[in-house]
Amino acid sequence: MSESTKELIRKGLEFQELGKMKDALKCFDKALKTDSNSVEALINKGNTLIAMGKEKKALPYFSKVLEIDPENLEALTNKGLVLAIMGKPKEALEHAEKVLEKDLKSAKAWFTKGLSLHLLGRDKEASECLRQAVQIDPSYYGHMMSLI
Repeated sequence: MSESTKELIRKGLEFQELGKMKDALKCFDKALKTDSNSVEALINKGNTLIAMGKEKKALPYFSKVLEIDPENLEALTNKGLVLAIMGKPKEALEHAEKVLEKDLKSAKAWFTKGLSLHLLGRDKEASECLRQAVQIDPSYYGHMMSLI
């Protein structure tokens, strides 16, 4: 009997928490073989690739989620962050702003907006966004300091 998509995603998340990213990827790949449109598997595969420093490889997974569900805030946020990391701040800024239209409490979206503005040379606006990210989630402080 084959494992269900949900069970494979659960196992992948457990591996992710243990820092076993390659094993997590295998689980998400198996989940996607059973359901190629599983938004949860696609997002988690993208997140795992980001955690492995393979942002460029993560991008198609977030893009596919957005084809399935154009309003998926996690995919919008993560795609924006990846675009910023890849040096595409204008596109990243669009994604961050779209998320913030619906969720002003998304620290990752505020961080992505701040990073994008910083890359565009709009440092005053960037610092306000980065402060907002830290206010929502203090763990963004280290990320903010790396930009200064």
